[in-house]
Amino acid sequence: MCLLVFRVCVRRGSDIGGIILKYLTWELLDSAQNGDNPKVDKDWGNNCDKYYAEYSKIKKNLPKKLVQQYEADGFHDSIITTISITSDGFQRKPTRNISVELCKMWGATVYYRGILLYQDVSIFCADMSHIKNNTAIGEYLYGEFYFDKQERFTHNFIFTDRNEILIKCRKIVWNEIEKNSIN
Repeated sequence: MCLLVFRVCVRRGSDIGGIILKYLTWELLDSAQNGDNPKVDKDWGNNCDKYYAEYSKIKKNLPKKLVQQYEADGFHDSIITTISITSDGFQRKPTRNISVELCKMWGATVYYRGILLYQDVSIFCADMSHIKNNTAIGEYLYGEFYFDKQERFTHNFIFTDRNEILIKCRKIVWNEIEKNSIN
């Protein structure tokens, strides 16, 4: 039986365990903001290489559409407009799904809009303690995908305003919303 765990941090660094990105860490990002530093640039490059080596081992387990979209820009600077949790609770073994709607645009130009659908979610951790009242849910900065021995995916991602989400699930799907259906 899968148990959905929904934990929301009230402050950064609380005990939700594992929500912090493994390679593209806040410490590294903060160091990179402090100007040109050859050591930070080298560390950033090394961590990116380590992550993409790990990612290249698991991408065969991800749907092709998701891999194509993720490798195009990593969802970087996409606006997260909706996060929803649904359940088929009337089933004998209910499952929960999470949808995250992303929109990448600059000015009036929409580059893409789509939904990341996480199916059969077992863990959902969110630190939304830095959410601002005058913005969408958040702006996607960086994320990492993992695949474990129980054949479950983990997608861990951070926002530009320092919020973080970790979702562990059986399957992840990317569904692009047609541009002509965008308001």
